[in-house]
Amino acid sequence: MDIKFYCPHCDQKLVCEDSAAGQNIECPQCASSIAVPNAAAAEEVTPQEPLVSEPQVVDSSNQPQKRPKTNPSRKKTMRGSNPTKARSSTRRKTRVQQKSGNGLLVTAFLFIVFTGAAIFFFKDKFQSAMVDDQKIAKNNAPKVGEPLEASEEASASENNELDKSSFEEDDYSEPAVIESTAPYVKPEPVGPPEIKGVDEKVQPFLTQYCLDCHNNSKDKGELNLEELNGFHTNADTLEMWHDIYDQIKEGEMPPEEENQPSEQERKSMMAWIQKQMVAGKEDMKKATYTHLRRLNNNEYNRTVGDLLKIDTSLLDLSRNFPTDELKENFKNNGEALQVSSFHLEAYIEAAEEAINKAVYFGDKPEIQTNTFRPPYSKSNNVLKAARVLGKDKFMDLVEQRSYAFHPEQLSGVPESGYYKVTAKVQARNRKHDLNPKSFKVPQDQLLRASIVLTDPRTGDSNYFTASDRTAQEFELKDEKVMEVSGKYWIDKGYTAKIGFPNSIPFFKPAKGKFDRKKFKKFYKGRTGPFGGFLAAQDVMRDHGPVVRVFEYKIEGPFYDEWPIASHKNLFAKKTLNEININTAIDSFASRAFRRSIKSEDTAAIKAMMKRLLSSGFTKEESIKAGLVAVLSSPQFFYLQENEGTLNDYALANRLSYFLWSSMPDKELMAYAKAGRLRHPSILEKQVIRMMKSPKIEGFINNFSDGWLQLNKLGTMPPDRKQNVDYYVNDLEHAGRQETLHFVKDLLYSNGKIRNFLNSDYTFMNRGLATFYGRKDVSSFKYNAYKKVKLSDPRRGGLLGQMSLLTATADGIDTTPVVRGAWVVENIFGEHLKEPPGVPAIEPDIRGAKTIRQLLVQHTTDKNCASCHDKIDPPGFALENFDHVGRWRDNYNENRKKMQVMPVDASGRMARGQRFDDIVDFKKILISKQDVFTQALTTKLLTYALGREVRSFEKAKVASIGRRKENFRDLVMAVVKSDLFRRK
Repeated sequence: MDIKFYCPHCDQKLVCEDSAAGQNIECPQCASSIAVPNAAAAEEVTPQEPLVSEPQVVDSSNQPQKRPKTNPSRKKTMRGSNPTKARSSTRRKTRVQQKSGNGLLVTAFLFIVFTGAAIFFFKDKFQSAMVDDQKIAKNNAPKVGEPLEASEEASASENNELDKSSFEEDDYSEPAVIESTAPYVKPEPVGPPEIKGVDEKVQPFLTQYCLDCHNNSKDKGELNLEELNGFHTNADTLEMWHDIYDQIKEGEMPPEEENQPSEQERKSMMAWIQKQMVAGKEDMKKATYTHLRRLNNNEYNRTVGDLLKIDTSLLDLSRNFPTDELKENFKNNGEALQVSSFHLEAYIEAAEEAINKAVYFGDKPEIQTNTFRPPYSKSNNVLKAARVLGKDKFMDLVEQRSYAFHPEQLSGVPESGYYKVTAKVQARNRKHDLNPKSFKVPQDQLLRASIVLTDPRTGDSNYFTASDRTAQEFELKDEKVMEVSGKYWIDKGYTAKIGFPNSIPFFKPAKGKFDRKKFKKFYKGRTGPFGGFLAAQDVMRDHGPVVRVFEYKIEGPFYDEWPIASHKNLFAKKTLNEININTAIDSFASRAFRRSIKSEDTAAIKAMMKRLLSSGFTKEESIKAGLVAVLSSPQFFYLQENEGTLNDYALANRLSYFLWSSMPDKELMAYAKAGRLRHPSILEKQVIRMMKSPKIEGFINNFSDGWLQLNKLGTMPPDRKQNVDYYVNDLEHAGRQETLHFVKDLLYSNGKIRNFLNSDYTFMNRGLATFYGRKDVSSFKYNAYKKVKLSDPRRGGLLGQMSLLTATADGIDTTPVVRGAWVVENIFGEHLKEPPGVPAIEPDIRGAKTIRQLLVQHTTDKNCASCHDKIDPPGFALENFDHVGRWRDNYNENRKKMQVMPVDASGRMARGQRFDDIVDFKKILISKQDVFTQALTTKLLTYALGREVRSFEKAKVASIGRRKENFRDLVMAVVKSDLFRRK
């Protein structure tokens, strides 16, 4: 007799012989262990919920055929209709309304372009995948005459039954029941963990010294030896074995407190790993590591600017793009640069904006002059203050983030072009008698006025907005009315305003500290909500440091040539009627795609333009639509590289985006077209030429941002009340410029690599000279940086520069862990992983303990100590520098009610070297110059290749940097390397 019952875990119907009652069996559906009930109990067992509900049988012969209905609930779940997930679509609707009629056609056209591009880029991978699938199918298929396995026979039988039932009109029957008559068998005890795929000679080493902490149930450091399964032709596996090799070689594993292998055991283990890695690397030579990547936002902006010959320094075409993700702290890593549907829409909008700026078929615009006089505000409160102060004759600027801006400028300038901006201003009360603690504007500095370019559409331009860019600053003579002016390119819709850059950051906190007894005549009789505010403004007018603005005017647009350079770049001097649209598109696409093109590359674009013309669009509109389509094509915003050794076009692109962050110029493309760029002597000459070009600023800025993490500046700004001088002298910008000038000088002069670690010079402007405490401050200018000799050995090299010291702090205080980790990763070249499950160090808000004392408590945990032994000592060496890089001898010197404690900057490195302070520490760094050179080479390659450098490539990295003493020579060696010239 059979027992029928259901699995209590998955509701699968089961049948067993009655002899199995009371025994444990394994459910064939969910693999759960279940007890077989007796026959009486089985009759009462029912599933909790039937897996399949019995369908109603309907005679379809008499029913009319109906089209399937769409899901009626779908519309309810779309964006904006669900109140719990409502999202404003105003911005999206506004963008659509602002598009030209061509934009919608271009969007439809780009669907075809993207489909073709996908086939173009991935055809090799598609073919490879198909071949692999065919091989798998062939291997899995039974041979002719070979009997099927039992499970396969059952499966084939079931399929046959299903095929028959699908054509028969029988009543519905219950699903097939899976029968299980085999009683549950308890598995044999599992032995110790085993590492598969390794030699029997080294298995005992790994089992005895490694496997206890690195197995399936315990994977310290994210390393599971049971999953490695020997050596495969897999980059990640090879990299993991390379890390194991390094840990054993350096004596870091096993940890000191664990049993240690003998020296002979270490050598045998290392020799085996090394032998396997050599074989693995040979197999990996054919592998492709570089990811297909798009242009990042900065590269896009620079590329469009160079392609169209338009100025993009003010107009950021990528401002509406999604933010680029960081990987290895760089923004050009292919793994992180994805393309979404939102990118497509943003690319079209940016392309339309760029083309409208570059193409100008109309007449030359007339020069206009607009003069703007007070009142300079659309805000009623400030408007009243301005009228009281100057009776509509002037406005006094009293803080950094406020500007003279007239309401009539809200629409910006009418056309893009050069404009002359002239301001009539006066510096007043530089040597004031106000409380110096409230007004920390140095009285030995001349007051300055600035001309700032801005987009009124981004916010209230009476105050600081994200679009602001300082065009020029001017030092003003005391009490003298002066005219300051300059000529600047201003894009359509942008305009200019006047600022006071070296004033106090905010007026509101300062005004509360006025001595009301001393200035009681200003406060007498002042009542109402604005009484105190207006009185304080009057005090500032007569006693405080202010820049008085009487008027300013904007005159233009001016052009060096007509048609403008960007228009001539596309169409020469041809009129609209003389232009052959097919020829124009082919010429533009060849430059935009950065390679030679074939007729099929632009066929779809030409067909689209032809349809537009036949549909009634003008020739100008059709041409612009074609240009927009080119800029919206994947062939433009993707970097195209062939497999293996790069061809000349791919090499030109990799070289150009490495050194310029932009497209190759005509000379580079000419050598690529001729097939000569790969010639060693020509390649070297081109690299030297490119380094001398102003475009090298792309490499200086973007590489330094990622390598030195200058991109963190401003993310955690110091407190404005406690760091007034930081803002008065714009030290965030000045510190960044010091470091960029330092890197640029080493590249231009082919300076010594060791100068990054320690040098006797740096670059300063007046703000930095004041900050660093130089005695010759008066010899510096605010708008210029000059190379100066250092007499203070604490400041030499990167580690003495305020930009790095500020970027590695949190705006309030310092922690040796963060700064130490920066040194370990960027100077020593070690990759640090986030410690899993380790809580952060809680600061002592009472100031009773130093950070060193807190770290000593933290590192009593063995899991923490192994990393902190590396990280903390370099961090301790930098503790004399506070959160913005000022030198300090004590903690809490300027903090009330907190205990003042001396700074201890001494330490002991993991290898035993001791140091007393930053000067001693830099001597240790100099002794490790070869380690730093390899770390710098790795960073250069990571940036140049747009991908992470694998651990098993370290030998190649070491050979590139070996015996390189100078920075430019190292960059040249990177370009000449096999890693750079292959994909």
